[in-house]
Amino acid sequence: MNEILEAVAEQNGTTVEEVRREMELAIRLAKDGPGFKAIFGDEVPSIEEFILVSTAAVQILQPIAS
Repeated sequence: MNEILEAVAEQNGTTVEEVRREMELAIRLAKDGPGFKAIFGDEVPSIEEFILVSTAAVQILQPIAS
């Protein structure tokens, strides 16, 4: 996971800590949306959990969209 965050930080000319802060903010802002609630309920996932679950959801839905 840290390698992913390092790559994102490098691509955006920032630090891993800043990437984490921005992702945590985005998760908190999204937590009340219906799509978010459908997946996570009332829980606020960690960045790692969010990435893993989101990646799995995209892989499941990708064949449907094609």
